[in-house]
Amino acid sequence: ETYAGHHVHAHAGTTTRLKFQRMNSSEFPAQGIYRHKYGGIYEVTGNCRYSTDGSPLVCYRHVWPFEPSDWARPLEEWGSRFSFIGAAGLAEAQSAETREAAQARITASRSLR
Repeated sequence: ETYAGHHVHAHAGTTTRLKFQRMNSSEFPAQGIYRHKYGGIYEVTGNCRYSTDGSPLVCYRHVWPFEPSDWARPLEEWGSRFSFIGAAGLAEAQSAETREAAQARITASRSLR
């Protein structure tokens, strides 16, 4: 089971309570390495809910070929844009071309959308 909490900022002299909501972890992608349809490689780091409406989000980190950065995307967009490749797929991608060549290829793919 996975739980998502609402983060509450504490102020001096106040009591902070966290409200947790049970999340069905089977609806989220498994943690691991995925390739975006344009070629970037990402690691799913967890899942969460949007604070305004509770909609499910996938939390992930860009790992190659651009600089590492953290992202969140609505779950409904995940399956159509990402495919699981695992650690072996990451190693294969990194050995297939230089970081600069991969960046140029992905940038060109994005410009065609």
